[in-house]
Amino acid sequence: MMPAFIAVGLLFVYAIGPFFSLRVLSSFLIVPIILFQLFFGIFVPESPHFYVSVDKEEKARISLNKLRNRSSCCLKELADIKEIVKATQNTEISFKQLISSKSFRRGIVITCVLMILQQLVGIIIIIAYMETIFIASGSSLSSYTSTMIVAVIQVFVVGLSSYLSDKCGRRFLILMSSASSILPLLSLGFYFFLKNSDSDVSSLWWLPVVSLIIFIITFNIGLGPLPWTLVGEMFSSNTKSLASTISATVNVSVGFSVAMVFPKLVEIIGYGGVFCCFATSALLSMLFVFRYVPETKGKRFQDILNILKTDEDFLSFKLVCDLIIISTIHYT
Repeated sequence: MMPAFIAVGLLFVYAIGPFFSLRVLSSFLIVPIILFQLFFGIFVPESPHFYVSVDKEEKARISLNKLRNRSSCCLKELADIKEIVKATQNTEISFKQLISSKSFRRGIVITCVLMILQQLVGIIIIIAYMETIFIASGSSLSSYTSTMIVAVIQVFVVGLSSYLSDKCGRRFLILMSSASSILPLLSLGFYFFLKNSDSDVSSLWWLPVVSLIIFIITFNIGLGPLPWTLVGEMFSSNTKSLASTISATVNVSVGFSVAMVFPKLVEIIGYGGVFCCFATSALLSMLFVFRYVPETKGKRFQDILNILKTDEDFLSFKLVCDLIIISTIHYT
């Protein structure tokens, strides 16, 4: 659901953005935030689970009534919530205990590395600078038309990914997504190398548009949405919030860093060099998924934990060396 709404939001901004100045557009985009605050603050009550956890059972009952739109509370559901909260409180573990758990360590390494590679393939750049990229490419299609084509396709592909992930499996889709993203990124790099070498690329006007469309499709089939799915499947209920926080922080931090250095990278190595770096990241993602990421489709949580515990040497010195070598090759 999250990638789907992100895609719809991007389509909305791409559609109206060219018709307003940046100042007006930024002011206009404050409106949904205000509406959210009003709607959330007025109509959405505090979680019954929270009230039960702080011994406010009456408020929990009122909250549950409001969420279920009932005049009288379902006592069985409230009793179930109390049991869940009690069980969770009885199994709370410290951060030190989590780090000592092999399954948690392996799970957090897998999700964090996937988040890093997800951003290093340049999705944040392509989203933020899509129109700039189309203008720089010199395509005969207008930058607005090209951007809208890519954005509309992205909305449909994200929906398709939700369907395919239960049919084909998470690992398979991320693996295929990473592998399939290499070619369109390389073709974009090739196009800009030709353009910057003063070659006539007028006959290749279609290549940037087709390459970005293919990349958006391949990225959103697996590498875009499914690392978030793995965060929800690899961790227990009492460790999921910490794992989600760590994974999300890594994701947005790397994305922010990539967005900040992109203009400087273009000055140093050009668009062609940047897209070749993105293609290298897609290759690294494919290799990482093939070697380290387990399949979670259709498996019980205990089965997933057993898989994560199987590889005794996952966080060994060899793996650390492998990651250092891979990173060095990439940035070189």
